[in-house]
Amino acid sequence: MKSRQWMNWRITHPELTVKEAGQFFREEYDININETNIYRCIVKAREWIEGSEKAHYSLLRDYEFEILRYNPSLTKGFLGGCQHFICLDGAFFKGYCGAKLLIAIGQDANNHIYPYCRNKRQLEVLLQEDLRDGTSFEFSFMSDQRKCLIPALQEVMSGLHYRFCSRHIWQNFAKQWNVKKFKIVLFSCAKAITP
Repeated sequence: MKSRQWMNWRITHPELTVKEAGQFFREEYDININETNIYRCIVKAREWIEGSEKAHYSLLRDYEFEILRYNPSLTKGFLGGCQHFICLDGAFFKGYCGAKLLIAIGQDANNHIYPYCRNKRQLEVLLQEDLRDGTSFEFSFMSDQRKCLIPALQEVMSGLHYRFCSRHIWQNFAKQWNVKKFKIVLFSCAKAITP
């Protein structure tokens, strides 16, 4: 029972120090434990918590395989039902993941989100094989103004169209003119429908 309480408390306090753990045991259980044993407990708890997450991450490929096996039309659905507009974003993971994530997301006819790819290799396949009809390139891309993203896309595909996210344009605009009236005008322009 007490070990479960300790593990639950450890999960809610991931940056726990040896002194804080010693104080926790003194206050909750009225016992004194030396710092070496507390350190070993913290290491074991961290292994128990992070080990289970590592096991879950290792199953992601299996989940993906099962989804594609039971619903093979997912790979064709993007081209069949989505608008010719793709949003790109990237993230860097810290910790035991330590990876880069590049995501391409589209919208279907009902304005619902349709994730298409989640890594560099899948994005290259998206650009070079799936979206090209041989001569022209009909898709527009939107990004968050990363300096390296547009030259990389132009290197892979010549003649592509790209747009920027309104929020990021406003952030750059607000550095010089931080007036609420300008913000209202900018976002009303962004929401305007063009024929």
